[in-house]
Amino acid sequence: MGKTKIVVVGAGYGGLATAVTLQRKVNADNVSITLINKNDYHYETTWLHEAAAGVISANDVCYEIEPLLKDSATFVQATVEALDVDSKQVLTTNGVFDYDYLVVGLGFEVQDYGIPGIKEHAQSISNALSASKIWTHINAQFAMYEKEQSPEYATIIVGGAGFTGIEFIGSLVDQLPKLAQAYHIPQEVLRVICTEADTSILPGFSESLSLYAKQQLEARGVEFLTQTAVIGVTDKAVTVRGPQGEEAIAASTLVWTAGVKGSAVIEQSSIPSTGGRVQVLPTLNVADYPEVFVVGDSAIVTDRYHQKPYPPTAQIAMQQGEAIANNLQHLLEGEPLTPFMPNLKGSVCSLGSGDGVALVKEREYTGRKAAVLKKMIDNHALFLVGGPGLIAKKGKFNIFK
Repeated sequence: MGKTKIVVVGAGYGGLATAVTLQRKVNADNVSITLINKNDYHYETTWLHEAAAGVISANDVCYEIEPLLKDSATFVQATVEALDVDSKQVLTTNGVFDYDYLVVGLGFEVQDYGIPGIKEHAQSISNALSASKIWTHINAQFAMYEKEQSPEYATIIVGGAGFTGIEFIGSLVDQLPKLAQAYHIPQEVLRVICTEADTSILPGFSESLSLYAKQQLEARGVEFLTQTAVIGVTDKAVTVRGPQGEEAIAASTLVWTAGVKGSAVIEQSSIPSTGGRVQVLPTLNVADYPEVFVVGDSAIVTDRYHQKPYPPTAQIAMQQGEAIANNLQHLLEGEPLTPFMPNLKGSVCSLGSGDGVALVKEREYTGRKAAVLKKMIDNHALFLVGGPGLIAKKGKFNIFK
């Protein structure tokens, strides 16, 4: 009898956690694990805002996948082109892979809601490369301002006031004094504007924490336009609609953080999905295809007590990965599957160097305490995947800065 073939597609938080956890639980003589990913590296999605703002490099965000895998697991660098779940095959740019069990962790894609100009002119913080491009783009625009003295080159608009948008703004305003000096721009000319369709920023946090974040960033010069939606983008302006009507703001930079959707590869498969995301069973597999598990941004996992989906966070994705690995072990040993129950440790949002907001175990934190918690959580995520060795390579040791 041949080996049981387990294929994991996508090496984001959920897919990588699945593969790394599972390889410790199975016998390489009986089980083969194949992890397929477009790049040969994993990037820490929760650090991308820092790379986009030039606080760290894109290389600092990434680490190689292959050194994390052991005897039972093999890494294949390839782009997944299709999932043929009826034939139990994954079609990629590097061949076709048969499987007995499949774990789908293909992540998210940018959602533009059909807004004219988003695809052509907006920047997104969706991966390490796109984050690096934002920093390059901002520098190029400031260089244009130095040359032409035109206000659109010194104006940055961030669409969306969720985690990604706010963390990017916090890191960016840390960098503005340095940029102003480098490009001989009076700091009062620089504008950072955040548009948000909702009535407040940071949904999911309490009113007091959201207000703290808003006030801290406003004190550093950030302008917030709540109840305001982006309705059009060109290379020189962003048109918004708010309580006072429509307005075209001269700006050559729009960083779009206002929406994501699931993978088009999932949408095009036979797996039932909504916008490329799959409503999974409590055991994290698919009702119509029980040998298929879905993890991370690709999965819709319902909180059975509150009857609403869990937020697609890195924390939950990693816990899903561990739960899927446990359930695959149960299947291999002929045992019943276990429903996923996350251990929600809380949420932390950085507001730049030495500041942040946090809700941990029903306690609220602001300022330096929240910033320290953020870095401790970042280091813990590295430890769960790669142990002390990965912490030594990529850890954030200046946690009190």
